[in-house]
Amino acid sequence: MKGWIALADTGRPALAGTTLNLLNVGWTNTQAQPGDDGTWILPEQAVSVFIEVEWNKVNRQLPFELQLVDEDSVPARIGDPEGGTRELVFKHEVVVAPVPHAPNGTPGHEALLVGFATGVILLPAPNRWYRWIAKLDGRPIAETGFWVEKAPDLPTMGGGA
Repeated sequence: MKGWIALADTGRPALAGTTLNLLNVGWTNTQAQPGDDGTWILPEQAVSVFIEVEWNKVNRQLPFELQLVDEDSVPARIGDPEGGTRELVFKHEVVVAPVPHAPNGTPGHEALLVGFATGVILLPAPNRWYRWIAKLDGRPIAETGFWVEKAPDLPTMGGGA
């Protein structure tokens, strides 16, 4: 099993399960804004994960996990509906279909897309390296990182005497 991760500003699945429509794909750095509670807020992002599994793993439920951690492996957090936060770990069951009309033994492919709105991902600090780690069936299959810097202060209008 193996995988590839690409980061985009936004995206959506295409009609086939193995393709995605992504906007501004491939970025490796972004900016965070300070939150009210001491955390740092990321802008909207879409995490795309492309998966390839061996022939003997197609048409089976496989546990998938996606997690965001910093350079010290400290997990990022995500806001929950009750107003608190929890560790950012996305879990899902994946069934990879065989490639239609391909001979037996051909690996199966799947494309997953996980989108996060602005303000959902909460980081402990800017000016750090963060990385998305994807696991399938309990094994790491892909990882990609990005740099987060503090967004510049906005200029103020008007002024003093």
